[in-house]
Amino acid sequence: MADRPTLRSPNLVLTYAEAKERVDRIAQVLTQDLGLVPGNRVLLRGGNSIGMALAWLAVVKAGLVAVASMPLLRARELGDIIGKSQPTVALCDARLLDELQLAQREHPVLQTIVPFNPMNEPG
Repeated sequence: MADRPTLRSPNLVLTYAEAKERVDRIAQVLTQDLGLVPGNRVLLRGGNSIGMALAWLAVVKAGLVAVASMPLLRARELGDIIGKSQPTVALCDARLLDELQLAQREHPVLQTIVPFNPMNEPG
């Protein structure tokens, strides 16, 4: 079963093993590199993509709290979410960075934004 496709998009197909490897890598960055501990909140910003699914799975695997947001939200609305949930890290689709960076300026509690789905990678 490990070699069967599990996640598909028009540009990318991942097997269970490939998805697990990516989720483990993201979880490691969150916990080891960024120092997050179980219970910390992570803001997720993205649409329906493999990158967003992997980000959500990694946050949950690391014991963190996923605070998902819709891709259409503007800086003010993102600021409200940041103000209430107090995430120190955000995982954000690279195509949606602008509004989140604007919100970050007003809410310094959000210290780190890690982009995913770079423009040159399939999603």
